[in-house]
Amino acid sequence: MKNRSKKNANSFKWLLVLLIILLLSASLFILRNIFTVTSVIVEGNEHYTEEEIKSFVVSDGLNQNSLYLFFKYHYLHTEEIPFIDTIEVEYRKPDELKITVYEKDIVGYVTYLGNYMYFDKDGIIVESSTTVLDGVPKISGLQYDHIILHEKLPVARTDVFRSILNITRLLKKHEINTTQIAFGDAMEITLYFDNVKILLGEDDNLEEKVVGMKSIIPKLAGLKGTLHMENYDENTKNITFEKEE
Repeated sequence: MKNRSKKNANSFKWLLVLLIILLLSASLFILRNIFTVTSVIVEGNEHYTEEEIKSFVVSDGLNQNSLYLFFKYHYLHTEEIPFIDTIEVEYRKPDELKITVYEKDIVGYVTYLGNYMYFDKDGIIVESSTTVLDGVPKISGLQYDHIILHEKLPVARTDVFRSILNITRLLKKHEINTTQIAFGDAMEITLYFDNVKILLGEDDNLEEKVVGMKSIIPKLAGLKGTLHMENYDENTKNITFEKEE
C-alpha cells in the first residue's frame, strides 16, 4: 500500500509539473502571438515621422508586446528621445496600440561650440544637437557668453523671447517658412528667404506685416535683395525693394 501511495504521489507530481509546463507554454504562445503589435496609431508628432515614432516605441523583443509596452510607458523609466517631452501608450486591442507624442515646445535655435542649441518660448535650452530640425529657424543677433542645457539663454534683453514667440507663431499661423530670424540692437526683426532678406522693423504691427509679406514672397522668387517693410501697416502698405545683382 505504501509503495502504491508513493507511486501515486509521484505520478501526481509529474502530472502537476506537466500541467504547469502546458500552462506556461500556452501563456507564452498567447503573449507571443495574440499580444504582438501589428497596428499602431500615432498622434501629436511633428518633428518625427510616424515610422520614426513606431521604431522608437515598437522595436524588438519585448518591445513588440502590447501588454509590456503599456506597462513600460505607464510604470517604468523609458529612454529619453531628443525633442520629445513624453510619450503616452494606450492599449486598444491585443495587437493594436495608440501612441500620443508630446514634443518639446521649440521656437528656435542658436549655435554654440559647433552645436545647435534649441530653446523654448521662455528661452530655456531644451536640446543640444548636431543636426538642424526642419521648420525650426535659426535665431541670430542674440548676445551671450555661455549656454547651459536646461537653463535660460543668458541674454541682456529677456523681452526678446516675447518677440521671438510672436514672430514664430505668426509665421506658423500663415504657413511661412524662414531659415533665419535676426534681431538688431533695437530689437528690429529681419527674416531671411534664400537670397532675399525682409526687414520688419520693431515688434509692432507684426500681424499686418506678416499678412502683407505672405502675398509678396512668391513675387521675389529668383531675386536677390532687401525688402523694406519697417513702416508697413494695413493703411499705408509702405514697401520698397532694393534689388541686388
